[in-house]
This record gives sequence, structure tokens and C-alpha cells, in this order.
Amino acid sequence: MAYRWKADKSVRANLRRLVSNQLRSAIDQLNDRQADRADAVHEARLHLKKARSLLRLARPALDDTYVRENARLRDVAHQLSSQRDAQAMIEAVAKLSAHAEHQWGCSGDPLTLLRTIRDHLVGQQAAEQRDALEEVMPELTGALSAAADEVERWAACVEDGDAIMAGFAGSYRRGRRALRRALRQTTPENLHEWRKESKYHRYQVRLFQDAWPTVFEARYAELKRLSDLLGDDHDLVVLCQRVSDESPASFDDAASGGFRQVIARRRGELQAEALPLGRLLFAERPKQIARRFQKYLRIGYEEENRKKG
Repeated sequence: MAYRWKADKSVRANLRRLVSNQLRSAIDQLNDRQADRADAVHEARLHLKKARSLLRLARPALDDTYVRENARLRDVAHQLSSQRDAQAMIEAVAKLSAHAEHQWGCSGDPLTLLRTIRDHLVGQQAAEQRDALEEVMPELTGALSAAADEVERWAACVEDGDAIMAGFAGSYRRGRRALRRALRQTTPENLHEWRKESKYHRYQVRLFQDAWPTVFEARYAELKRLSDLLGDDHDLVVLCQRVSDESPASFDDAASGGFRQVIARRRGELQAEALPLGRLLFAERPKQIARRFQKYLRIGYEEENRKKG
């Protein structure tokens, strides 16, 4: 079902429907034995991110319930993330190779180096325990089922749209603070935290985009671009660390230095694009953007109801 807030439904009804749908969809993905496991994990993680972005909207009304339910979903997401890491590293090398060849005009040794690393990672992935996800599957789906059973109870605590907009402002505020930390110190940790907070804001924008599709879809697209830039940067950090820890036999000091240079160059490009974009997307104060979006929603939904009437 569509990940959209319905104007003709109450706040509670929207939360119950949306969060339950995301959790049940995540369970279905993990239980689908016919699906490619990497794709299923990827899709399940997306559903969990959407569920957690909804939970953040309700956060001002939930207190300790938010802490408990967010921790439950975070733990499941963390275990799924570990299953995705190997494939993500292979994809990161493929992207880096393509960029080096087509954008930098690289040939010869740099590309040979990247192919060596990719072959090493592919071999490691093949050697890893393929049944690792299956071993924890009952635990993961059990946790998600328990979370789905709780939605009815905590959604009843959210009384009106003001609480939702307070949650929207709070989520945006955390993204804005994370950006400021990243601008002060552009560390991998700060950039990764900013990416996570930006993604919650992105999914919340998508949730309400029917109110004014042109404006909301444009903002969502730029938030998606920001997320992709920061995601590629994070993958390169993890890739560099993994290769340092588990270097191929043919990976000597010269090759290691060359690899780090390639990583640093690409990360510099990604950050040079991401940071200015982030400053634009998080330029407004939280209360200002919340008030503006609330007006858009009210007008958009009034027009929708008028057309139906």
C-alpha cells in the first residue's frame, strides 16, 4: 500500500495503517524464500526506515514508549545491516571503478587495483556462511511481529496533527544539528549520523507529498540525492577499513597507498557536493519549516476534500 498520509483519516488511523503496513511488509520480505536474499534484506531495511520515520513523528506524544519501540526496530535493522555489508562493499568498488574510468579517465594500474579488490571481496562473500541470516530469522521476525502488535496501543496516544508536526519539527531539528556537527568536523562518524537523520526527514517529506506534489517531490528528490552522496561516502569509509583489515595477498604498501588516495579523492568530491546541498535543505529553522509544511498540508487537504465534496 502507498506510503502516504490520507487527509480523510484521523492521525491515529494513519499511524496504525502506515506503521503496521511497513512492519508487515518487512516481515513478508524476510519470510519470502523465493526472493533473492540480498534484495529481500534491502527491501526489509527500507520498510524499517519508513516505520522508524513514522515513529519519530509520534515521538512527542510517546515518551518511554518511543525509546522502547525505536530500540526494538533499531536492533533488528542493525542485524540486517550486517547481512548487507558484503554486497554493499562490492557495489562500492564497482561504483568507484566506473567513476574513476569515466570521470577521471583512469586506466591501467588504478583500475587493475580496484578489480583486484573486487575479486577479493567477491571471494570472501562466497566463503561467508550463507545460512547466517536464516539462523537469526525467527528472532528478527518475532521482534517485528511484537512491534506490529504494539502499534495499536501507542498510536492511540497521539491525539492530533499538532503532535505530528511537533515530531516533524523535532526530526528536522536533529538533522540540522547533525549538519552543523558535520560542518564543524567532517569526520566519517558525523557524516554518517547526518545521513541517518536526513533520511528520516526525507521519508517524512515523502509521506505528505500529496498535499503539494510539485514542491514536496522536488524536496524529496534533493534529499534522496543527499542521502545517496552521504551513503556512497560512508560505504567508501567502510570499504577502506575492510581492505586495510583484510588485504589481498597481492596488496603491497604501494597498492595500499594508491587505494587510499583513490578513496580520499572520491570522498572529497562527494562531500564537496553533499555539504552545500545540505546547507540549502536545512537552511530554515525547525519551527519555520514545520509551520510552512503545516499550511501546505491544510490547504492541500482542504482542496482535496472540496473536490471530493
